[in-house]
Amino acid sequence: TIKGNTGSKVYNGEEQIVSGYTVDISEPGLYKEGDFTFAGEAEAKGTDVGTYAMGLQEGQFTNTNANFDVTFNVTDGELEITKMSVTVTIKGNTGSKVYNGEEQIVSGYTVDISAPSLYKESDFTFAGEAEAKGTAVGTYPMGLSKDQFTNNNGNFEVTFDVEDGWLEITKMSLTVSIAGKTDSKVYNGEEQSVSG
Repeated sequence: TIKGNTGSKVYNGEEQIVSGYTVDISEPGLYKEGDFTFAGEAEAKGTDVGTYAMGLQEGQFTNTNANFDVTFNVTDGELEITKMSVTVTIKGNTGSKVYNGEEQIVSGYTVDISAPSLYKESDFTFAGEAEAKGTAVGTYPMGLSKDQFTNNNGNFEVTFDVEDGWLEITKMSLTVSIAGKTDSKVYNGEEQSVSG
Protein backbone atom coordinates (compact mmCIF):
# COMPACT_ATOMS: atom_id res chain seq x y z
CA THR A 1 0.00 0.00 0.00
CA ILE A 2 1.51 3.27 -1.18
CA LYS A 3 0.18 6.54 0.21
CA GLY A 4 1.55 9.77 -1.18
CA ASN A 5 2.24 12.39 1.44
CA THR A 6 -0.11 15.35 1.71
CA GLY A 7 0.29 18.84 3.09
CA SER A 8 -1.39 22.21 3.33
CA LYS A 9 0.72 25.37 3.10
CA VAL A 10 -0.09 29.06 3.03
CA TYR A 11 0.72 30.99 -0.14
CA ASN A 12 4.09 32.75 0.11
CA GLY A 13 4.85 33.69 -3.49
CA GLU A 14 7.38 30.86 -3.86
CA GLU A 15 7.06 27.33 -5.25
CA GLN A 16 6.20 24.92 -2.44
CA ILE A 17 6.54 21.13 -2.41
CA VAL A 18 5.20 18.04 -0.68
CA SER A 19 7.25 14.96 -1.48
CA GLY A 20 7.55 11.29 -0.67
CA TYR A 21 5.17 8.49 0.25
CA THR A 22 4.62 5.91 2.95
CA VAL A 23 4.75 2.14 2.37
CA ASP A 24 2.74 -0.51 4.17
CA ILE A 25 3.41 -4.17 3.24
CA SER A 26 1.07 -7.01 4.14
CA GLU A 27 4.03 -9.38 4.68
CA PRO A 28 6.74 -7.08 6.07
CA GLY A 29 8.80 -9.98 7.41
CA LEU A 30 9.33 -11.38 3.91
CA TYR A 31 8.79 -8.62 1.38
CA LYS A 32 10.82 -5.44 1.74
CA GLU A 33 10.70 -1.98 0.25
CA GLY A 34 13.87 -2.90 -1.64
CA ASP A 35 11.93 -5.56 -3.53
CA PHE A 36 10.22 -3.04 -5.79
CA THR A 37 11.25 -0.02 -7.80
CA PHE A 38 9.55 3.32 -8.34
CA ALA A 39 9.82 5.04 -11.73
CA GLY A 40 8.21 8.38 -11.02
CA GLU A 41 8.60 11.63 -9.12
CA ALA A 42 6.84 11.64 -5.78
CA GLU A 43 6.42 15.41 -5.63
CA ALA A 44 3.43 17.71 -5.65
CA LYS A 45 4.54 21.26 -6.53
CA GLY A 46 2.77 24.55 -6.80
CA THR A 47 3.02 28.30 -6.30
CA ASP A 48 -0.49 29.73 -6.51
CA VAL A 49 -3.48 28.87 -4.36
CA GLY A 50 -4.96 25.51 -5.33
CA THR A 51 -4.56 21.75 -4.97
CA TYR A 52 -1.69 20.01 -6.76
CA ALA A 53 -1.65 16.23 -7.26
CA MET A 54 1.54 14.22 -6.91
CA GLY A 55 0.53 11.95 -9.79
CA LEU A 56 1.34 8.59 -8.18
CA GLN A 57 0.03 5.60 -10.18
CA GLU A 58 0.23 1.81 -9.91
CA GLY A 59 2.20 1.57 -13.15
CA GLN A 60 5.11 3.50 -11.61
CA PHE A 61 5.80 0.66 -9.14
CA THR A 62 7.44 -2.58 -10.30
CA ASN A 63 7.99 -5.77 -8.29
CA THR A 64 11.57 -7.06 -8.65
CA ASN A 65 11.29 -10.18 -6.46
CA ALA A 66 10.08 -13.20 -8.44
CA ASN A 67 8.97 -14.99 -5.27
CA PHE A 68 5.94 -12.70 -4.88
CA ASP A 69 2.81 -11.79 -6.80
CA VAL A 70 2.46 -8.15 -5.77
CA THR A 71 -0.52 -5.85 -5.97
CA PHE A 72 0.23 -2.17 -5.50
CA ASN A 73 -2.60 -0.16 -3.95
CA VAL A 74 -1.72 3.47 -4.59
CA THR A 75 -3.26 6.59 -3.06
CA ASP A 76 -2.01 9.78 -4.63
CA GLY A 77 -0.41 12.54 -2.56
CA GLU A 78 -1.22 16.23 -2.87
CA LEU A 79 -0.20 19.72 -1.92
CA GLU A 80 -2.85 22.25 -0.98
CA ILE A 81 -1.86 25.92 -1.04
CA THR A 82 -4.26 28.17 0.87
CA LYS A 83 -4.78 31.92 0.71
CA MET A 84 -2.55 34.28 2.67
CA SER A 85 -4.43 36.72 4.90
CA VAL A 86 -3.59 40.37 4.23
CA THR A 87 -4.87 43.64 5.66
CA VAL A 88 -4.94 46.71 3.45
CA THR A 89 -5.32 49.94 5.43
CA ILE A 90 -6.77 52.85 3.46
CA LYS A 91 -6.68 56.35 4.93
CA GLY A 92 -8.41 59.13 3.05
CA ASN A 93 -6.47 62.38 2.94
CA THR A 94 -7.69 65.27 5.08
CA GLY A 95 -7.27 69.00 4.92
CA SER A 96 -8.44 72.29 6.39
CA LYS A 97 -8.87 75.29 4.10
CA VAL A 98 -10.09 78.82 4.62
CA TYR A 99 -13.29 79.88 2.86
CA ASN A 100 -12.55 81.73 -0.38
CA GLY A 101 -15.89 81.67 -2.18
CA GLU A 102 -14.73 78.92 -4.57
CA GLU A 103 -15.19 75.14 -4.47
CA GLN A 104 -12.23 73.54 -2.71
CA ILE A 105 -11.10 69.91 -2.81
CA VAL A 106 -9.08 67.36 -0.83
CA SER A 107 -8.39 64.19 -2.82
CA GLY A 108 -6.59 60.83 -2.65
CA TYR A 109 -5.72 58.32 0.04
CA THR A 110 -2.72 56.49 1.46
CA VAL A 111 -2.28 52.71 1.40
CA ASP A 112 -0.55 50.51 3.99
CA ILE A 113 -0.32 46.75 3.31
CA SER A 114 0.52 44.14 5.95
CA ALA A 115 2.52 42.05 3.43
CA PRO A 116 3.92 44.65 1.03
CA SER A 117 6.52 42.33 -0.47
CA LEU A 118 3.79 40.02 -1.83
CA TYR A 119 0.58 42.04 -2.13
CA LYS A 120 0.71 45.23 -4.17
CA GLU A 121 -1.57 48.21 -4.68
CA SER A 122 -2.08 46.93 -8.24
CA ASP A 123 -3.71 43.79 -6.79
CA PHE A 124 -6.90 45.67 -5.89
CA THR A 125 -9.20 48.13 -7.60
CA PHE A 126 -11.04 51.19 -6.29
CA ALA A 127 -14.52 51.96 -7.61
CA GLY A 128 -15.18 55.31 -6.00
CA GLU A 129 -14.18 58.96 -6.07
CA ALA A 130 -11.62 59.85 -3.43
CA GLU A 131 -12.60 63.51 -3.23
CA ALA A 132 -14.08 65.70 -0.55
CA LYS A 133 -15.50 68.91 -2.07
CA GLY A 134 -17.12 71.98 -0.63
CA THR A 135 -17.61 75.72 -0.95
CA ALA A 136 -19.27 76.95 2.24
CA VAL A 137 -17.89 76.67 5.77
CA GLY A 138 -18.29 73.13 7.12
CA THR A 139 -16.83 69.61 7.06
CA TYR A 140 -17.22 67.49 3.94
CA PRO A 141 -16.56 63.70 4.07
CA MET A 142 -14.86 61.92 1.19
CA GLY A 143 -17.23 58.95 1.45
CA LEU A 144 -14.65 56.16 1.33
CA SER A 145 -15.93 52.70 2.32
CA LYS A 146 -14.51 49.18 2.17
CA ASP A 147 -17.19 48.19 -0.36
CA GLN A 148 -15.45 50.41 -2.92
CA PHE A 149 -12.27 48.26 -2.82
CA THR A 150 -12.03 44.87 -4.56
CA ASN A 151 -9.24 42.30 -4.30
CA ASN A 152 -8.20 40.92 -7.71
CA ASN A 153 -5.53 38.44 -6.60
CA GLY A 154 -6.87 34.96 -5.79
CA ASN A 155 -3.83 34.07 -3.69
CA PHE A 156 -4.93 36.39 -0.88
CA GLU A 157 -7.77 36.75 1.61
CA VAL A 158 -7.90 40.52 1.93
CA THR A 159 -9.44 42.69 4.64
CA PHE A 160 -9.84 46.35 3.74
CA ASP A 161 -9.64 48.67 6.76
CA VAL A 162 -10.89 52.05 5.55
CA GLU A 163 -10.76 55.43 7.29
CA ASP A 164 -12.63 58.19 5.49
CA GLY A 165 -11.00 61.43 4.39
CA TRP A 166 -12.50 64.89 4.77
CA LEU A 167 -12.26 68.56 3.87
CA GLU A 168 -12.83 71.21 6.52
CA ILE A 169 -13.57 74.76 5.34
CA THR A 170 -13.08 77.32 8.05
CA LYS A 171 -14.33 80.89 8.30
CA MET A 172 -12.40 83.66 6.59
CA SER A 173 -11.24 86.41 8.95
CA LEU A 174 -11.88 89.94 7.76
CA THR A 175 -12.17 93.48 9.17
CA VAL A 176 -15.03 95.83 8.37
CA SER A 177 -14.08 99.47 9.03
CA ILE A 178 -16.98 101.83 9.81
CA ALA A 179 -16.33 105.59 9.61
CA GLY A 180 -19.18 107.87 10.68
CA LYS A 181 -19.65 110.84 8.37
CA THR A 182 -18.72 114.29 9.62
CA ASP A 183 -19.69 117.79 8.54
CA SER A 184 -19.32 121.41 9.64
CA LYS A 185 -22.32 123.73 9.65
CA VAL A 186 -22.96 127.34 10.76
CA TYR A 187 -25.29 127.86 13.68
CA ASN A 188 -28.80 128.68 12.53
CA GLY A 189 -30.89 128.20 15.65
CA GLU A 190 -32.35 124.95 14.32
CA GLU A 191 -31.38 121.37 15.11
CA GLN A 192 -28.86 120.19 12.55
CA SER A 193 -27.58 116.71 11.84
CA VAL A 194 -25.07 114.57 9.97
CA SER A 195 -26.03 110.97 9.14
CA GLY A 196 -24.56 107.84 7.51
